[in-house]
Amino acid sequence: MNSKEHAGDRRQTIETSEFALKPASVLTGAEVVRISAYGFLLLIPVVIALMYVSVRPFGLGTWLLPVLVLLGSLTFLPLGFGNTRVRTLVRRIDPEAGKDGASFVVQVTCEPRLARGGRAVFEDADDIGCLRLTQTGMVYTGDAISLNIPYAQVCRVARENMGWRGLFVYGPVIVVQVEGLTNLREFRFGERCSWTLFGSRRTALSLYQGLRQKTTLSLGSGA
Repeated sequence: MNSKEHAGDRRQTIETSEFALKPASVLTGAEVVRISAYGFLLLIPVVIALMYVSVRPFGLGTWLLPVLVLLGSLTFLPLGFGNTRVRTLVRRIDPEAGKDGASFVVQVTCEPRLARGGRAVFEDADDIGCLRLTQTGMVYTGDAISLNIPYAQVCRVARENMGWRGLFVYGPVIVVQVEGLTNLREFRFGERCSWTLFGSRRTALSLYQGLRQKTTLSLGSGA
């Protein structure tokens, strides 16, 4: 997300909800390419395994080795997504991001999308940053986007599979529907801090349960 896609600063405040947008300075076009290049790391062991079995006598081992290596590579799918680089970039914005149970290194996709053109096709995130679950609301501090949404204005929290982009096994996306923000009705948060599939699913579950609990308590206190 570069500055051309976000011309100038925009800000809207409805009651106590806030949404701010500014030109990106961390997640540049070059960084998007760099993050995407991490996917080639997962291909290296697979290619080596295929080269090895191609010069070995045919047998059960030549069948099993590529399959086992492929499964091992999938275990580190978040590493192939460039999560280590994303975490480094986000901690330039917030050095404490993801270091406690109430903050998460995430990507966010808005509905409707903020990114346009080829960028929207190539990259499914509108921004990366730190999402904090405070006592009163969700506070997201990102490279280009800032959000402050009270739990009382969250009308739906759900989990959705990432689909092909996550090969159907990556940690689910947390969908948050809100009210009170003009032209923005939904935010999709995906965790970007983990190294393994197990870590990804565990972090996504923690974020989902935290949001569900706090929004439920908010609705109960307002009844």
